[in-house]
Amino acid sequence: MVRLGCKLVHSAGASICLNGSMNYRFGQYRVLDYGPARLNFVFDRGRLNFQPQFNLLFIGDVIFCTHFGGRMDWVRTLKSGTVIFSNPEMSIPVKGP
Repeated sequence: MVRLGCKLVHSAGASICLNGSMNYRFGQYRVLDYGPARLNFVFDRGRLNFQPQFNLLFIGDVIFCTHFGGRMDWVRTLKSGTVIFSNPEMSIPVKGP
């Protein structure tokens, strides 16, 4: 639940910047990026328009991941809404205190 809360806070900040850059009213256009999905919520004249889209950057992330021998961690990707991959050969060792 904490991950979803962080994702919502990040999306709220991105939506505020997007509204300002597109010269929309505050809160008119809201975005939620979750994994390969981008969910757009447009509030116009009291009506809600819902526009789901496929996030094309997700394809680039998968290509980059597999090019370097990484493996997609689908469980953590779907839980967090962020692309997560692992590659044991490229891991950085973490030393304890």
